[in-house]
Amino acid sequence: MIRENTNKKKTLVMGGAGFVGHHIVNLLRQKGRSVFVADVKDPCNASMPEGVVYYDVSGVTDYGFTVPELNDDYDEIIDLVYNSVPQVSYQNPISDITENLPRFINMLQFAEKRCKEKFVFFSSGGTVYGQAKYLPITEDHPLEPISPYGITKLASEKYAAMYGLQHDVPIICLRPGNIYGEGQMPFRGQGFVATAIGSVLKSCPISIFGDAGVVRDYIYAEDAARAVLAALEDGVPGKIYNVGTGQGLTNAQILKYLEGILPEKYKMPGIEYFPERQFDVLENILDSAQLKADTDWEPKISFEEGLKRSFSWLEQNFSVLYG
Repeated sequence: MIRENTNKKKTLVMGGAGFVGHHIVNLLRQKGRSVFVADVKDPCNASMPEGVVYYDVSGVTDYGFTVPELNDDYDEIIDLVYNSVPQVSYQNPISDITENLPRFINMLQFAEKRCKEKFVFFSSGGTVYGQAKYLPITEDHPLEPISPYGITKLASEKYAAMYGLQHDVPIICLRPGNIYGEGQMPFRGQGFVATAIGSVLKSCPISIFGDAGVVRDYIYAEDAARAVLAALEDGVPGKIYNVGTGQGLTNAQILKYLEGILPEKYKMPGIEYFPERQFDVLENILDSAQLKADTDWEPKISFEEGLKRSFSWLEQNFSVLYG
């Protein structure tokens, strides 16, 4: 169970200035942790909650491990960094490896020296399993990724497991579903919810691959952040946890939800249908019973409520982001 008093644990969040990172950092500060963030964003454009120490590691080839200020001991380390998405990885599989795997191994070596209690990292609940043999998917489902992205994520898991066993790094792996919520940018090849909302605001067609699109388990960002906190406080080192709702939605169903919450001044744009893509897992719904059993975590925000919040945020910020 998530506790209020954390005795000022010192937590480093790699990639904490990104979409998911913002939600996690905000929650950690609310719970009283001393939070340090390392990211490649310009600090002027990476607003952090009051009290957060921010390290700009842009231009540093090993993502900050040579930044002197970063080399300190931490109670907890959270690694959210990944530099590609499934579509890009399929187009350039070598880059997917070289931009992600060496950095992650460096991160593990850093954690071996600097992490005292928990090292939590994000894998992928949507790609490491491949095509579903059964639904909802449990953590012991066969691992048969069909995209370079999924293969590299799985390789990262294997390296993490090795460092856990051979070097006593207190690793917890989270496999989240499709995270959405405030702060997610549309039109970036990942995040159907944000792109659908952006398409409404921009009055441009929405692309669906297949008759109704793929089935995904959509987890609201605040719920995902709470899962990270739950893993830090009560998760078991060496374990892998799914993070999802246990419910699946097609792209077409999401558009129905979106149409139902739109203010009157907006209209749903047209839909452009394309053939299914080779790298898309057709159905992905996650069983998170193990995380609930160990930490008492469960999602709290319904999809409709999360969608309303996401729409409101993007509507308010769209002109600033896209002119």
